[in-house]
Amino acid sequence: MLLRILTQTTQHLPRARFSHPIIPTRTRAPPEGQALRGRRTHHTSPPNSTRMAAETDAAVANTSGITAASLKSTLQSKLSAEYVEIVDMSGGCGQAYAATIVSAQFEKKTALARHRLVNAALREEIKAIHAWTPRCFTPEQWRAEQEREREREREREAQTESGLGGG
Repeated sequence: MLLRILTQTTQHLPRARFSHPIIPTRTRAPPEGQALRGRRTHHTSPPNSTRMAAETDAAVANTSGITAASLKSTLQSKLSAEYVEIVDMSGGCGQAYAATIVSAQFEKKTALARHRLVNAALREEIKAIHAWTPRCFTPEQWRAEQEREREREREREAQTESGLGGG
């Protein structure tokens, strides 16, 4: 009974057509004899939007021409870096890199000054990529960082051995 009443009361309303999978074309009909006023309630997707997105993604894929190897060689030559490790964080498209750089030129410089030195050395390369994250160390700081990492690894191994042997 309730279903029949609901069906009868909503039959006179125009049905909305959908041109977008989420946004309806028309949210409600205007009062009899009046046109829509104010903001439009009509939305459509651009034609071939999926194809265009795929073409854009393909065009962006490594269009920068920047590689981890080119960044590494530039840093080694311009900063006389002892150690450079470059990691492509973008999944292969060459748009986001993280770097660990060890150079004697970082002695007595603040973190900001070190980053400015690296950014100046890679001025053209940084213009072509989306994200750049350098970690700069002096040779002494790098040796201390490596020692801390080895100590952490030994602690993990000790915990693993004590966990396996005690059970």
